[in-house]
Amino acid sequence: MGLFGRTPKDIQESTARVTFATLTAEAMGQTGKRNLEHEVILLVNRPDGSTDEFGLVVEVPYDRPLIVDREIPVKISPSRKGYLEIDFDSMPSLNDIGSAAVDAARNGRIPDVAGDLGYEKDDQGA
Repeated sequence: MGLFGRTPKDIQESTARVTFATLTAEAMGQTGKRNLEHEVILLVNRPDGSTDEFGLVVEVPYDRPLIVDREIPVKISPSRKGYLEIDFDSMPSLNDIGSAAVDAARNGRIPDVAGDLGYEKDDQGA
């Protein structure tokens, strides 16, 4: 986000819940690209305990999926309410999750790939 504007000096780490994520109309036709633009709506947790809704268009790395209703790491600025950066580097990649599942299976544990991707079991056990 600092490409065309100044990056604030008071950046803080926080979390946000993904409430909506979809490919942009342009990205739907880009079959040869790996990282595609998504329209995203996030509910961002502020340091003072409040939450703000942010809508943005962002290029999402192919191996770091945005899953609706999942908490993701973000960087925000208390002085610039409009500043938000999704911290993709702090998110586990699909490769990390797959490697953890393989390691768990090798050690005799049942891997929780769905949980690692942010999914929770429902009450019916389905």
